Amino acid sequence: MSDEPRALTYSYRPLPFKAEAIFKLGKHELEVENGRRSGKFRYNDIELIRLSYALRNTLADGYKMQVRAKDGRTLRIANASWKSMVEMETHNPEYRAFADELCRKVFAANPSVRLEAGLNRFVFPLAIVAGGAAVALALSLTLKGFNAGAMGAMLVGLGFATYFGWFCWRFLSRNQPRIFVAKDIPADVLPV
Repeated sequence: MSDEPRALTYSYRPLPFKAEAIFKLGKHELEVENGRRSGKFRYNDIELIRLSYALRNTLADGYKMQVRAKDGRTLRIANASWKSMVEMETHNPEYRAFADELCRKVFAANPSVRLEAGLNRFVFPLAIVAGGAAVALALSLTLKGFNAGAMGAMLVGLGFATYFGWFCWRFLSRNQPRIFVAKDIPADVLPV
C-alpha cells in the first residue's frame, strides 16, 4: 500500500452533450482531461488564479475559476455541470474544496502567483455602466407607463427595474476586483 495521499479530483460537464472535464491535483501539477485532450499545468508555472461569481443560465448560484499559465494556456472551471440541454447540477462542496486546495498548492509552489477575486479591474467599471443602463431602461418603461396612464406597462417596468437592480447589486457586490491570499479566499466568490 502507498503512504501517499490520494490526489483531489474535480470534474464537471462544461456543455450539454460534451465530455466531462476532469481535473486532478497531483503533487507538482494540475492534470487535465477534457474529452480526447489532456494536459498538465505545473503549479510553479501558473501565474494567475481568478475566482468569481458567475450566473449561468437559470443557475443563480454559479461560480467560476480561471487558471492561466505563464505560457498563456488558460483553464475555465465552473461549479456546475450540464445534465441535459436545460438542466444543470451544482458540485458546490467539491468545487470549494478543489479551489481551496489548488490555490494552496499553487501558492506553495509559486509565491508570486496572482490570486484575484471578482471581475478584471478593467471590466468591472464597464459592468457597472451596463448594469446601470439596464436599470435606467427599465425605469424609463415605468415612467412611460405612468405618463400614459398605463398601469400594466408601469408595473412591468417597475418589475424589470427591481429585478435588474437586485441582479446587478448581487453580481457587482460579489465581483469587486481584489487580491487575496491562498489561506483566506473571499467567501463571496466560493459556494457555501
